Amino acid sequence: MLTFSQRIKILPIKIILYCMWAVDSIGNLPDVIITNTARAGTVVVLVSFFLTGTATNNFSLYVQEQMSYIPRGIIWSLYGTQHVPGMYAADVLGAKKVKDEFPIKVGEVVNPVITAKSALVADVGNNKFIYQFQDESLMAPASTTKLMTAMVAIDLYGLDETLTTPAFCTTVESSRAGLVEDEKVAVRELIKSLLIASAGDSACVLATGKMSYTDFVNLMNDKARALGMDNTYFTNPVGLDGIDGSHYSTAQDLYKLSKSAMRNEFINEIVSTKDFMFGTVKLYNTNKLLWEIPHTVGVKTGTTTEAGQVLIYEYRDDDKDLMIIVMGSEDRFEDTAKLLEWANKSFTWTR
Repeated sequence: MLTFSQRIKILPIKIILYCMWAVDSIGNLPDVIITNTARAGTVVVLVSFFLTGTATNNFSLYVQEQMSYIPRGIIWSLYGTQHVPGMYAADVLGAKKVKDEFPIKVGEVVNPVITAKSALVADVGNNKFIYQFQDESLMAPASTTKLMTAMVAIDLYGLDETLTTPAFCTTVESSRAGLVEDEKVAVRELIKSLLIASAGDSACVLATGKMSYTDFVNLMNDKARALGMDNTYFTNPVGLDGIDGSHYSTAQDLYKLSKSAMRNEFINEIVSTKDFMFGTVKLYNTNKLLWEIPHTVGVKTGTTTEAGQVLIYEYRDDDKDLMIIVMGSEDRFEDTAKLLEWANKSFTWTR
């Protein structure tokens, strides 16, 4: 057992771990906050271990008896896997054993017949794939690309910053918001039109406001690498098909992209908006499931000749948070509805 002195010295560990748990549980926080909190917590834990001189077996016992949360990687790095208490079954920061048990399969429901060439269904809360079909195949992502465009733009600009529309952006091959040459528009409004109405002219303005078009695309690819999107490459911010399939992604990578994007409160709010006034023009969301399926929260549509129909879709109710991605579909909305129905019939998130 720990001595009274060791318990006093180890108190900072307990405090910082609960703080890390709290930060991780809040959700929708920028990645940098979560990352820096984890780094700071690790430093405090290491220093506290050095000061206490706590024996390995006593620390494991203390964790099992006293703690309900601790990142397993910290113990691994200090003592090796043989000393990790049995309660830590998950690899994801903040996941607990009780949470890791879900979803529970409740029946053998036949997989739906869909037209998509690639698809997945992910339980976002538990970070699990519950349905996968060719989800690592390289495919054109179409306008789902604009999620990355929005994320890079948010990194680059202030939302109230104003950008001027270049002439060539008014003729971009895509859905357009109707921008005219030299029109000045706030970044906030450009991102809204980008994600709600899939406005390619807005994507072009965001990409050229502070740098060259090419440099902006390079930032998109840099961010893709940072998010672990190892099977993705962007050639433009609009989502146009690349030459010889050079603009590509996978369903798994789009899941990584959308999960990160939805942590941003501004993006989260935009993609659930059905319509808004862009100047004097009313623009409507391209995701019709916002009107048709309760608990729909977004995220982004896309269509090109090479890509077919693409949809990143998120459904969130009191029990679960599901993300469905279909690529190369002939009817993305019907495919998505079928996959959602299948998931709800096949699994439960309550006892």
